[in-house]
Amino acid sequence: GHVTYLTMTYRYLGATRFGKHTDVLQWDSLSTLPEVSGENQLLIEVHYVELNPVDLQKLQPHKSGQEIPNGPLIPGYGGSGVVIKSNSSEFSKGDSVVFLADPRRAGAYATHVVVDAQCAVKMATTTSLSLAMAATLPLSGCTAYESLKKLRLEEGATNLLIIGGAGGVGSWATLVAKAKHPNLDIICTASTNESRAHCMQNGASSTMKHDEILEKLEGGRSGSVDRILCLTEPKPDLWKALTEVIKPYGTICLVVAGPSVGSLDLGFCFFKSVTVTTETVFSSQRSNYCNSVPAKMMEDMLHLLESGKITKAPFSAEASWKDALEEGGLLGELAGGHTKGKLVLKID
Repeated sequence: GHVTYLTMTYRYLGATRFGKHTDVLQWDSLSTLPEVSGENQLLIEVHYVELNPVDLQKLQPHKSGQEIPNGPLIPGYGGSGVVIKSNSSEFSKGDSVVFLADPRRAGAYATHVVVDAQCAVKMATTTSLSLAMAATLPLSGCTAYESLKKLRLEEGATNLLIIGGAGGVGSWATLVAKAKHPNLDIICTASTNESRAHCMQNGASSTMKHDEILEKLEGGRSGSVDRILCLTEPKPDLWKALTEVIKPYGTICLVVAGPSVGSLDLGFCFFKSVTVTTETVFSSQRSNYCNSVPAKMMEDMLHLLESGKITKAPFSAEASWKDALEEGGLLGELAGGHTKGKLVLKID
């Protein structure tokens, strides 16, 4: 079992002003723990929090210096820990869990977090999976899982192109797609040799640089790729390449928005009857879980891990959250934008 240190102090790393994380994130504490008010809510003592690019995007450096409304903003949208209070019949105090946090509430860069029961899944008491490994799963794993569902791989797809295959979502997408569709040909783009090697370890059949798509894959009216998962902003040159290589009746799933989404040229997609779909896992919370329940996705992924169909979570590094703001720390690595696999902070 996992040891629980029940502190009654709520400590967090949050921001009251927008800006660069090194300038605005600061430590603070309250003498009371967050309140578990709603039914089906859990209070979790956080042991590990997963790091995601959205953590820093929410701090909106472009609005530097402006006050955050209803602050502090506490990032951290997934992790692992132990239930210390439960308003759900499915969870008990002491359960080890993996959870997805709600972006409308205080996040998991903290000693405690409140989450909905539909966003948490119990780890088997017999599991050999550590809480650090499990923390790589929630946001990146659910995003990958739901994107793959939208790509309908089971409907005759022979190949899948993942743009940005080395990061957290790309790693999970490769692992899950390979586990569920062993014969699928998975092609990943990544920027460095190291990142491309990481994609191959996850189960990619081949890799290429982002700007080699049209060089290495057949474009034109027939295309050569059944499904595309795009994990970077679809800027004009990249988008043109994707619409070239996608086959008629293929599907493209976009996970990163950015300004380019406002002016995508859909001409060739119309010509080829291509489906363009988008993914943000937070929609499940905003729509009250009517279409998608994060707990179910996480449960399936934990099962793939525990059954050995996925041999290893895409964990790349952990560090104490006390060193999070140090130069060269994990938040700096996250800000650099070229992470391989998943980074997690230990809340100690």
